[in-house]
Amino acid sequence: MPSELAPLQIACPSCDEKGCEFCDNEGWLKITQCPQSEFEVNMMEFLELADFAKQGSFPIIGGTLDQSKSFLTACRFLWSEEAKAENQEWSKNNG
Repeated sequence: MPSELAPLQIACPSCDEKGCEFCDNEGWLKITQCPQSEFEVNMMEFLELADFAKQGSFPIIGGTLDQSKSFLTACRFLWSEEAKAENQEWSKNNG
């Protein structure tokens, strides 16, 4: 579990480790508490629904055509970010 003394550090998604206002020009974000506590309940619900959607079980009956455009756009963004992170991890371990 991350803490003030031993924070979890992740690369800043805004600047790709170059340093920006979002990460206080460090290139890293420090997480000092449970990551779930950093998100609102609505975000956690979205992440759960997006996971179901990725497996083909959309939250609204009828498949992709009946989902809201914003939900599908958010899912595409999330899945793209997940793929980038997986590719970076694979490259780091196999590169």
